[in-house]
Amino acid sequence: MYEKKEFKDIETMTKEEAVDEVNAFFKGNTKFIDQAKTLIYSTHGFLKIHQMRLGIDFMDWEKCMFLWIDTKFGNKHLAYDKGRTGSDTHGIDSYEVVIYDRDTMEKEEFHYGRGRESL
Repeated sequence: MYEKKEFKDIETMTKEEAVDEVNAFFKGNTKFIDQAKTLIYSTHGFLKIHQMRLGIDFMDWEKCMFLWIDTKFGNKHLAYDKGRTGSDTHGIDSYEVVIYDRDTMEKEEFHYGRGRESL
């Protein structure tokens, strides 16, 4: 199962509106929601959510979640992956944050959790 929600036609939203969207879309995934709220509330120049994706029992993943937010300076991605038992991804249970700077075209990546280095 794979779900996606995009906000292409919206130019801006408040951080509170974004958190409401995250809560509704990722319902029941408390740890990811908490991480997403922290990312949204701590983002200087927040504009809107660009896209959210949720995959449950999707390909080699037991669960994969993705949040992309637009900022005045670029965009940020938050991803969570939990591998499926019996697949090459079985040891992965990790988060990734990627920050893209529109002006310099540079990115910073932060990984935390278990098993990401095995990909």
